[in-house]
Formats: sequence, C-alpha cells, structure tokens
Amino acid sequence: GFKIVSPDNIRRELGFLEYRREDNPKVFAIVYNKLTELLDYGENVIYDATNCNRKDRNKIMHVVEGFYNKSVCLVSETNFLTCCNRNTQRSEEYKVPQDVLERMYLSLMNNPPHIFEGYDVIGRF
Repeated sequence: GFKIVSPDNIRRELGFLEYRREDNPKVFAIVYNKLTELLDYGENVIYDATNCNRKDRNKIMHVVEGFYNKSVCLVSETNFLTCCNRNTQRSEEYKVPQDVLERMYLSLMNNPPHIFEGYDVIGRF
C-alpha cells in the first residue's frame, strides 16, 4: 500500500543519467511535487534515494514536514566492494562512475543518519 518516489526513476523517465548532479534541480522539483501531492492525498510513501549527507536528508524532511505520522529511515549497510561489484553488473547506460561511488560511499560513512534529524526510527540492514 505504499507509493514509491525515487529520484533515479524520475531521472530515467526524463532520459537523464542517474549520477549527473547537473540535472538535480529538475529532478528534485518533480520529486518534491510528487511527495507533497501523494502525502496531501493521505498516501503512505517510500522515498527511495541514497541521501548520503545530512543536508540532503534535511531537505527532504523539510518537504514532508507536517504530512507524516511516523518517519522511518532505512539504511543499507552494504560494503563498498559489494557496491562496486553491483555497479559492474549494471547496463552501461546506468553504471555510476567510480569516483562518484567513492564520494557517495564516503559521504554516507562520514554522515550517517541520526534520530535528531527527525526520524522516529532508523533501521539498518
């Protein structure tokens, strides 16, 4: 019964590459509109994104503020080697450059989510 909003899916719909930051303003304008629209209709929503740093997580928490009863953050604790191996299995058009993988991984390791960011629960798997 959950609706999924994913920046990566929106990027694909628009024909953008997943890792290109230059497309973020367009992509996230759509993400924020979809989230607020779904939440405004009372839908349960999964926001599926990496959100490697507190700044990005704070943006999304601000967008959904006041809409939700409970906010759950799920963190996939996948090691870097596994991330790299999975990336090699992606089709060429969806492969993420190695330097981007490294930057994102280090950012998440150095800035893990915390309860004080507004989450009711943080689950790790």
